[in-house]
Amino acid sequence: ILRHWLTAVITIGLALALGGATLAEGRLGIAPNLSLWLLALAIAITLLWLVKIWSSRYDRPLAQLYGQALDGWAVLLCGCELYLLTASAWRVYGALPATSVLVIAGALTMLAPAYRSWQPPRQSSHQWLSILAMGVVQLALVEFSRTRLVALAIATVLMIIHTHLLRQIAAAVFTIGYGLALSGAILMELPRPAGNDWWLVPVLAIASLWLGRD
Repeated sequence: ILRHWLTAVITIGLALALGGATLAEGRLGIAPNLSLWLLALAIAITLLWLVKIWSSRYDRPLAQLYGQALDGWAVLLCGCELYLLTASAWRVYGALPATSVLVIAGALTMLAPAYRSWQPPRQSSHQWLSILAMGVVQLALVEFSRTRLVALAIATVLMIIHTHLLRQIAAAVFTIGYGLALSGAILMELPRPAGNDWWLVPVLAIASLWLGRD
């Protein structure tokens, strides 16, 4: 038996290719479309990182090999998902996907890399990938007001945690930015936002950063 990293990469790649071919041929009774691929990729990314985190508990050479391969494939598929989300925002492939699909796919795309970045061994590259994913998801959901609020709330909470872990000014700037965007979006959704209420925007943004302190 070949215990090599490349073998693990090929094995996982073949399994992913089988799943992709099944979806592409409509074997599940669902015609392949952008919504299906967005959801399938988001679920695949989440499962790959969950299995990688689970396998890291075992101090065995084979588990470590597959853990590295799972991590690499998850990062690659996450890049594909971010591309499709960006393309859907710019309507490269025509009409927008279903709103429910965007919500589920967007939430998983933000949560999966964030959760991975919090697990040992922590790497700043995973955390910055998570921050990039948050920005792309906001772009994809910018046209949906209520959905945008949920996405901004999730991104703000995740950024508070990232700022606490990264300890970098850039992360703090993103946290304040999301806090400002979230508080502004909430005020915009009020029936009659009063002009005097806008002072809450910087207050809520600073409060979100304060929560991430020691």
